Amino acid sequence: MLLSLIIVVFLFSCSKDKDEKKPLISISSPIDLQRVNGGDVINISGMITDDQNIELITITLRDKQNIPILSTITKSPSESGSTSYDLNVDFSFDNLQMASGQYDFKISVFDGENTSIKFVSITFIEFEKKREGIFVVGNSGNFSSIYFLENNFNSSFYKAINGDFIGTSIDSYNQQLINVAKSFGDISATALLFKNVLWSVPVSGNPPAPYYTGFYYNDQNIYLGKRDGGVQGFNRYGNPNFSTGTNVGFFMESAFIHNEEYFVMEEKPIVVNNSSRISLSWLYSGAHVQQSTINFDVKGMYSSTVNTIVLLGNDASLNAEVIFYDIPSGGISSPFNISSLGKIDDCLEVSNGVYLVAANGDLRFVDINNYSTLVYLSGVLADKIWFDNLENELYVANGSSLSIYDYSTRMLKGSYTHTEDIEEVLFWYNK
Repeated sequence: MLLSLIIVVFLFSCSKDKDEKKPLISISSPIDLQRVNGGDVINISGMITDDQNIELITITLRDKQNIPILSTITKSPSESGSTSYDLNVDFSFDNLQMASGQYDFKISVFDGENTSIKFVSITFIEFEKKREGIFVVGNSGNFSSIYFLENNFNSSFYKAINGDFIGTSIDSYNQQLINVAKSFGDISATALLFKNVLWSVPVSGNPPAPYYTGFYYNDQNIYLGKRDGGVQGFNRYGNPNFSTGTNVGFFMESAFIHNEEYFVMEEKPIVVNNSSRISLSWLYSGAHVQQSTINFDVKGMYSSTVNTIVLLGNDASLNAEVIFYDIPSGGISSPFNISSLGKIDDCLEVSNGVYLVAANGDLRFVDINNYSTLVYLSGVLADKIWFDNLENELYVANGSSLSIYDYSTRMLKGSYTHTEDIEEVLFWYNK
């Protein structure tokens, strides 16, 4: 009986000592759905109380998928047994890539046994996208000369990169300039602001034969066609992350990604008299899906619908042609004749189904929505063209000369002459 009495007293004492009250959280700032702009620093303040102890406070910002965004703030009150805490911390919205939308602050308080959670929603307005400048790239055969154009088109030397040239691009998300050599040199990434090399991978070429035959950049990834067949992808750190095959005796010359599902290639034959091919592989596995033979030199590949790819280029007689590739069947058709344009030198998409084509000394629109062509600028010689839709500017290169037009008014805004023929024009954005 005495033992039973001791046990009952012990259990009663334990139940009295157990903390069953959760901490109380009162937040005065921010208020619910408060608007916050990119670059803002806001104050998170309020009062936290508990009947016995406040051990740990954690503050995270979460997106709609409940994934933590930006940094986590933790606070541990310095005095053990503290029953109140005056919360007063700053939270910085310094991520340039953070998208507009509703986010939730999760304030979690632990008293050693119990946890209380409070959510406060904010409405975030992302950083405004801005152009930091323009890069113009040429190559002498031994090195690439890169010049920087300010937004008023004043130029200054930026950097020289050893090696020949197959392609270059700007990774504004990671603030890198990507440059790839064709047969000797490196695949490299340069920090845009500081000009230092972040990483590089040597090109195992045997000049003058090219090691790489095609270059494509998309969503922080580089895709390179190889002379001996196949495609090698690299991520933003220079690590291999994708591969797919080509037909025996063929190499990738151009590529693009359709609907975030297919890796689409123009495959050229090593024996030049053979026909080229368009092939599709699964983007995430590299496994081959289908292909079609084409007697056609591709100048541009674009997504039209989920099941349709549009190819612009030149036929065997060097006349402009537009081809529709049907993904379900793998069939090709050319119901729209544009041979009167002459030979296409370059092209780009300005809106869905509308393409600007440089051909035969003119710039013309090709509209597959209504099967029409229209002169944009006549008497303008162009080897290559680029469009910056943020600043609404068209860049036209002819040899080493670059002309910049206001796209809407077609008025000349500026010009620049490079040290050699212009290979690429790149637009640098803040994000």
